Amino acid sequence: MKKMWMPALLLLLGACSSLDVNNHADYNNQTPVSAFIHTDKPIVAVGPEPVQVHVLRNGEPYKIQEDIKLTLSSSEKGMIETTSVEPQEDSTPETLIEFPEDGLYRLHADIPVKEHNLQVTKRIGVGNLTPSEQQMLNANQHSTPAGGHH
Repeated sequence: MKKMWMPALLLLLGACSSLDVNNHADYNNQTPVSAFIHTDKPIVAVGPEPVQVHVLRNGEPYKIQEDIKLTLSSSEKGMIETTSVEPQEDSTPETLIEFPEDGLYRLHADIPVKEHNLQVTKRIGVGNLTPSEQQMLNANQHSTPAGGHH
């Protein structure tokens, strides 16, 4: 039993000596990146609808280097479609999404940012909603925006 204490102690001390004391300060100095999904109102299920993904740092547009992955889903149909949106050199990333029929949908964006992955979800009502779908949509609009460090 005593023979196991020495290797465990050496391993613990070795791990502690490799910690970077500046790591915490560097993390605190990073300005968070935020994002939101924008759709035009009202959305109909007749054809493709424009969807924009705004990524901001300090309220200013933040340039994304990699593709943004958008996933459309609903509680009735599950995952419907995944689309990649290429970063735009001088404008907000935008794509067209086709909503299959009237109803309540979730559009989830997975945004690769240098420091972390940012994930944002927007609940979208399409066409004529049932009273329960309208109630769920209204309840969700009062919640806090999704996103943050992941």
